[in-house]
Amino acid sequence: MAGEVFSVRSGATGTNAPLKYFGRRSGSAASVRLLRVDENDACWIEALDRGWLFLIPTSHGRGWLLGVGDELSELIGRSRYISQRVEVISKKKEIFETAPRILSQLSGPGWLACGANAIAFDPLCGDGAGQAAREAILGAAVIQAVAERRQLKHEQTAVLLHYHSMLLASMRRHLRICAQFYVTGGRGEWWREQVETLALGFEWCTERLAELSEPQYELHGLRLYPRARAA
Repeated sequence: MAGEVFSVRSGATGTNAPLKYFGRRSGSAASVRLLRVDENDACWIEALDRGWLFLIPTSHGRGWLLGVGDELSELIGRSRYISQRVEVISKKKEIFETAPRILSQLSGPGWLACGANAIAFDPLCGDGAGQAAREAILGAAVIQAVAERRQLKHEQTAVLLHYHSMLLASMRRHLRICAQFYVTGGRGEWWREQVETLALGFEWCTERLAELSEPQYELHGLRLYPRARAA
């Protein structure tokens, strides 16, 4: 309909949907100098008693070091491998959350939420970039479908619900994969706590998905089609 507004929101702004966290894992990062020239192209990940470190080279003997769990300096102090390979140049002061999280409602009449403030993955899995690309493709297809169905409110509702359910399903899959990493990361209390919160999150997503109808659309290229038509 003419004059109708559709909004794409980055996170919870303008919604009453709470953000659901699956655990709490603070992270921080530092710029580092690589001490071993022959390892300039090598990434390292090290599991510690209360967290993990990830080292990624950038260029010219430099790199970035991510620490999750305890404070970064404490993790480096207990490191057996990465601490021997880097010298911290400068540390970022901000502490950020790395645990998976998702808005309890990702779409509604006339809006959808996207971006890291709407759904975010644990960096340990390395699937954040892939999720961002898939989310962008799905979001663009949903917006196109809504525009084509301006006169059919029930179809707009179904398309937006499809967006919500697909992102919820992607979070459920991520939590299952993420738990596999944390199960093998360590046997201490910190690692067990992470596995437990991920398992609870998987159950939460499963329960939410059970309340929703089966997906009514399929994504072909950059467009959504009703399943019957796609078949």
